[in-house]
Amino acid sequence: MEITFKCSSCKAKLAVDVKYAGLCMYCPQCEDKITIPLAGIGNWSTLGDFRIIRVIGEGSTGKVYLARQNSMKREVALKVLNPQFSTNVDKLKEFYKEVKIIARLTHPHIVTALKAGNDGQYHYLAMTYISGGTLEELVNKNGQIHEKTALKYMLICAQALQYAWHKERVLHLDLKPENIMLDKNGQIKITDLGIARCLNEIDDSQQIKGTPAFMSPEQTKSYTGLDQRSDIFSLGGTLYFLLTGKKPFGEAAVEEILHRVKTQEVIDPVYHNHKLSKSVTHLIRMMMHKDLTQRISSWSECTKQIKSCINSESTNNKSA
Repeated sequence: MEITFKCSSCKAKLAVDVKYAGLCMYCPQCEDKITIPLAGIGNWSTLGDFRIIRVIGEGSTGKVYLARQNSMKREVALKVLNPQFSTNVDKLKEFYKEVKIIARLTHPHIVTALKAGNDGQYHYLAMTYISGGTLEELVNKNGQIHEKTALKYMLICAQALQYAWHKERVLHLDLKPENIMLDKNGQIKITDLGIARCLNEIDDSQQIKGTPAFMSPEQTKSYTGLDQRSDIFSLGGTLYFLLTGKKPFGEAAVEEILHRVKTQEVIDPVYHNHKLSKSVTHLIRMMMHKDLTQRISSWSECTKQIKSCINSESTNNKSA
């Protein structure tokens, strides 16, 4: 890892190996004596083959940077794990094993995992960089999305997640509007697929790794024994947000949201958007049913139900 910084006297851009952090050196430009800054990741730091440009996202497990892969001369999204993840070698091996599985997924609506590696204590995952915004940003900026458009977005997501489940038995486990993007051409791209499970594998704590507002009830208890129904629940919560602009269990402290996820039904989406059809409100209820045996049980059934809603919504528009 290199540290890139500017000379405090002449402002020349300098780069030295991280092992020299905290030591003094003479600037090769102005020859003044300067102190090399302590190690850390900042703009224009280097991790392996990647040059950091800027932070583009942050979560409980680390930060995501826009970076440039020097050998391929391309921009990537570089997820850098918090240093705490470097302490368990065996679990890190499991992490890299899981990432290799994710990297085998090739789908036009799933962001591709390009490379995983480490530089000292920093472990990272490089992914395809998508320059567009997230569905969360779209709703926050423009408000509720039209029912038919939202359903079409969710159909694409369901089909992509069906592919991931059938090909590699990969779950997302942190599906939410923030992890679904629209690229510059308006195409849906799912990000962070499988990363929540990978990171849970290398963390000894019991801290929740997903996002409580969109998490399934069973996921609040354990990451083991889960199947596609957990992601179907989260996709239902995402659809709820697109159609209402509100989170399905409201706004509250994390502990209260987790309690509501486990024990309460979602607030009726019609309360926030009275224009919603009966078919889409029924779809949301079935996708987000607390009882696993009553919830939509497979991606094939989910896509079928979403298509039915789209056709129903189209018919309603024609007859209106």
